Amino acid sequence: MAIKNLNAAEILRACGGAAGPGEWWDFHRLPSSSVREVIAAADAAGYRAPKNANGSRARYFYAALVRQARAEYAHRARVRRAERAIDAAGWPTR
Repeated sequence: MAIKNLNAAEILRACGGAAGPGEWWDFHRLPSSSVREVIAAADAAGYRAPKNANGSRARYFYAALVRQARAEYAHRARVRRAERAIDAAGWPTR
């Protein structure tokens, strides 16, 4: 399953990786219990690290989740800004 098809932010929150809204902990700051949860989430998603990976599968999966969650968070922020601009301009919506 592709990372973009997962709810990355929710998985990070469940694994204890969320430091706040739109912020995530560095992988090496996670407690071992959170790393085990990341590994379980990777197993559930069927994630496989790249063949040339220099590091653990958990670290690669966590990094992919953080990238996806940041992209989702930035997208939501852009949508909110656009909606505010449309409201401020008084443009009709559908």
